[in-house]
Amino acid sequence: MYGVIVQLLEAVEQHFRGLRGLVDQVYRNNLKFHTLMVLSWAIQGATTLPALAIPNLDVKKATPEQLKAVTDWLFNEFNQAGPEDRTAKDSAFTDRLKKNWQAASTKP
Repeated sequence: MYGVIVQLLEAVEQHFRGLRGLVDQVYRNNLKFHTLMVLSWAIQGATTLPALAIPNLDVKKATPEQLKAVTDWLFNEFNQAGPEDRTAKDSAFTDRLKKNWQAASTKP
């Protein structure tokens, strides 16, 4: 399970490094773990991700195109919720993501 999470997190961090200079730091600082969460949903196809399902996530699906689709959707949600540190740290933002996410939202 941890190996899969580390691989997905590395893909997210690499994607964010590519956004330096293109995207304000508030997004990169505040949305790394939200991106990991939504990327996992996109790979799984559902917002429910039991711990036992994590080892079965196909990390090969964390393509640059998939990461772009996830971050585009997530950044839009963050903008609508108010792009501030406190928004990203509020559990209401995670609830908003769960409520608004659909598999089609983050398809490349």
